[in-house]
Amino acid sequence: MKTAMIRSATPTPVPFSHAQAWNQPDDLSMLRSEVEMLMAEDTQLMKIAGAAALFVSQLKDAALPASALPAASVLAKLISEIPDDTMSDALDLLSH
Repeated sequence: MKTAMIRSATPTPVPFSHAQAWNQPDDLSMLRSEVEMLMAEDTQLMKIAGAAALFVSQLKDAALPASALPAASVLAKLISEIPDDTMSDALDLLSH
C-alpha cells in the first residue's frame, strides 16, 4: 500500500518560506554545533576503540576470570570487526 501511495503521489514543492528559513544563521550555527559535537564524539569513541584494542592485545597470555570471558569475547569480536584503516586511525589518536 505504501508503495502505491509513493508511486501515485506527485512531489510537493517546498514552500518558499520553509526553504528560506533553512538559511537563517541560527539554524546553520546549530547545525554546525551538532556536527562539531558528533566529530568530537567520534574522536572519543575512536580513542576508546584503540585503547580497548591495546588492552586486549596485552591479555593474550593472561588468564582471565571465567566471569570476564563473555565480555572479553564480545570486546575481541567487536574490535576484530573494525576496518583496518579505522583501527589504525584509532591507534594513532592514542599516540597524540
